[in-house]
Amino acid sequence: MQGLDPVGLVQNLRILRLVQISATVATIYDHSILFDQEVELIWKRPGIIAKIFFLLTRYCGDCLIVTITTLLFTKANTAIVSHSRLLILMWATTIPAWVVQVIMQFRVYAMYNRAKWVLAFTFTCFITQMAAASAFFVLDLVFPRPLPDGVTFAAGESSLEKERRH
Repeated sequence: MQGLDPVGLVQNLRILRLVQISATVATIYDHSILFDQEVELIWKRPGIIAKIFFLLTRYCGDCLIVTITTLLFTKANTAIVSHSRLLILMWATTIPAWVVQVIMQFRVYAMYNRAKWVLAFTFTCFITQMAAASAFFVLDLVFPRPLPDGVTFAAGESSLEKERRH
């Protein structure tokens, strides 16, 4: 079994941060240049359900992206903060996926001519998936796994970087 490569880990974390900030900037830029079309095609049309799902996927997703990026670039280095960040990252990727799954359930329901059995089946599978994911998250919250020595989720200099420098 090979050991943990500290230099490679630090390089991968830096690349992750660059990718995250790039995705955040691209998302905000996309929303800014398409806002006039969004107003015309979404907000001026009748109906509320599609607007709610659009709001959840478009703007709540943006809030999550900005939150994740902010957490990735803050300087706090305690184990509690690192664990909290990990939980936020887990939930921040899970909740938008669940919103999209609900939208897909409505689409499948419509494709099957609004057959109640299809809605019941997809809803049952969805609730089962949500319960399983939530159980894993709660178990991780109650029984957190320790991070390897020197590994944090903060943007500050890690102990691995300090050791390599000295």
